[in-house]
Formats: sequence, structure tokens, C-alpha cells
Amino acid sequence: LLDEIELLTIPDRPVDKPFRLAAVDRYGIPGVGGVVVGTVVSGRVRPGTDLQLCPHNVSPSSTHVLTCWGIERHWIPTDEATAGDYVGIKVTPSRRTPFPKGTVCSAAGRNSGPPAKLADTFEAELIVVDEHKGRLQVGCTSVVQRFGAHVPCKLEQLKSKMDKQSGKEIESEPRFLVAGDRAIVVLRPLKPLCVEKESEYPRLGRFVMYDHRELVAVGLVKDVTSVDAEK
Repeated sequence: LLDEIELLTIPDRPVDKPFRLAAVDRYGIPGVGGVVVGTVVSGRVRPGTDLQLCPHNVSPSSTHVLTCWGIERHWIPTDEATAGDYVGIKVTPSRRTPFPKGTVCSAAGRNSGPPAKLADTFEAELIVVDEHKGRLQVGCTSVVQRFGAHVPCKLEQLKSKMDKQSGKEIESEPRFLVAGDRAIVVLRPLKPLCVEKESEYPRLGRFVMYDHRELVAVGLVKDVTSVDAEK
């Protein structure tokens, strides 16, 4: 077994992309202050970096900036966290602020790359699971779960149905989807949600859909239309 473990290769991590951290929670620890806990999806972060939260539920298009002053990996202080690390980031200001589950942290600043943004709508490739007994049609609402976020999303458009094996389009604008169907759809979040293209940030572009706690479909985000921050 040890010989087989030695043969395992470390996967490539997207350390050269803009920083993204999929946060699972934020804690207030006496004597320490605020700590944001989550997985670094891409890029790297060091103490002194300003972090922008998305979403931050003051208003649908608002953001909130914190400053990283310390990083711990498995309770051990470190000078840097990179893609793949599960870390706790000590932040200021330390006061408790609204922090929805599924919040995405990105680096703020001109040289940090584009920050994470809220999705107004997003186009996705969807596969309806074989066990689903109902139909998916325009107007129905299901809960989208993406890395800690649980947000109801409305099915706004059925763009095309594809062959399950080849991925070629076999029907344009189908009336509904049933178990086993593969399709391109457009979803609209009914509450603040941050998603990214799966091709750019895989862990932030994969999701599952539930209805009444039953699995309905799995999906990949193909494109995102962001909320206009000036609205």
C-alpha cells in the first residue's frame, strides 16, 4: 500500500489564477478576532491582502472588504495559503457581519485580477438524474447547492437538449426535461449567489439541484451574467 501511495502524483493547482476562497463560515474567537474558514480554490493569499466578500447581504450588489492579518493551516501559522489548502484566515475588522454560507472571498485591488461577482443569471449544462420522476420546465424552482451555498434558482430557459453520449444538440428549446436528459439551460438565482465558469474555476462552477431534499440534477456552469453593480 505504501508503494502505491508513493506512485500518486500531486494534481496541478491553479495557483496562477486570481485568488478565490470558498468560505464555509466565519467565527469570532476571543483573543483572536474574526476568522474566515474555507478552501482556497485558486491563487494564493498572504497576510496584508485585502479580501472582498461576495455576496455580502447589505444589498444585492454590494461587497464588503476585510484585511487578512494572519493565516493558519490545520492550526499551524503559515505565511501563505495556495490553491487546495483548507485554512483559517484571521481578518480585520473583527466585528461580526452578515456572512451567508457559500460566500466567496477574492483579493481586492487593481493588480489582483477580476473579483468574484454575484450572478444575475447563468447558463449551465444540466443532467437530470435517472431517479427523478417529475419534469423540469420553464418556471420551476429548485435549490442549487454549490460549495456550501444553498440558493433557490428559477429555471428561466431551456435552450437545447443534447445527446447524452456525444453532446450534440438533438432538440432546440424543448418543452420539458425528464430523467436522463442532458440539456443547456439558463437559471436565475432568487437570492444572492456567486458562481464562476467551470472552465475557469472548476470548484465554483459545479453544482447539484434539489427539490424537496431529493436530488434532481447535476450541472456545470458554462457562462455567467453578473449583477450590474451600478443598478
